[in-house]
Amino acid sequence: MGLPFRLILAGKLLPFFVVNQIQAVMMVLVGIFLVPLFGSEALEMPASLPLLVNWWAVSAAVSLAAVAWALLIASIAQTSEQATIVGGVGNVLMGAIGGIMVPQICHAGHHAETGRALADGLGAGRLSCRDAASWQLCRHSAQPRPTARLRGALAGPCHLAQSPRPCRPLMNETLCSELKALIVEACDRDCDPASIGDDEALFGPEAPLQLDSLDALQLSMAIKKKYGLRLADSKETRRILSSVANMTGHLDAWLAQRR
Repeated sequence: MGLPFRLILAGKLLPFFVVNQIQAVMMVLVGIFLVPLFGSEALEMPASLPLLVNWWAVSAAVSLAAVAWALLIASIAQTSEQATIVGGVGNVLMGAIGGIMVPQICHAGHHAETGRALADGLGAGRLSCRDAASWQLCRHSAQPRPTARLRGALAGPCHLAQSPRPCRPLMNETLCSELKALIVEACDRDCDPASIGDDEALFGPEAPLQLDSLDALQLSMAIKKKYGLRLADSKETRRILSSVANMTGHLDAWLAQRR
């Protein structure tokens, strides 16, 4: 027909790009309105215009990458059967490499690393110290170094000693007991809530309860439902959920701010 190549390319790219953007909008709407109907947290979109623009830019980049991948397969494959095989296998391999198509519950190595990290952070090498409004992790060893962080911790109301015994003010025992019962219920563990130690690690293969990432999600949802506190997926959240003592201190401080 004598059409320029760029028009032919645009005719193949633009329709699929528009369809991908419509799919992205539909997924967002499902997360906002449909997911809460099944008891999960609603998707929260950015409130400011610049963040929404950034979100759309990421969505557009993903759409263009997907369409470009399809064009690459179409240019390499000689038959529809080859395109089907290369496309299907390629999608699975890239999804697996990126971790998108592999549930976190299957990441045994990830859980092992999480358990070791929690053990290092909350075992004999760290102490949980709380000031008037928040909890902080204070590293100590048999030969403590005079670092600024250590001096700041020593200057606060909670003083570090060279014993592995945690130093902190009295916790809210009622809240602590409630959280232990909530852990047993949300994570479906057959044990007495009172048997859970305040400072024992909750996650990892070496922890008594051996909680994993799926348990963390269910526990976060249970805390959101019972107390209204939303825990985002972050390193700080993993620290908060790592022990009953950390959960009690963080939740107690948060509830005190809301009163």
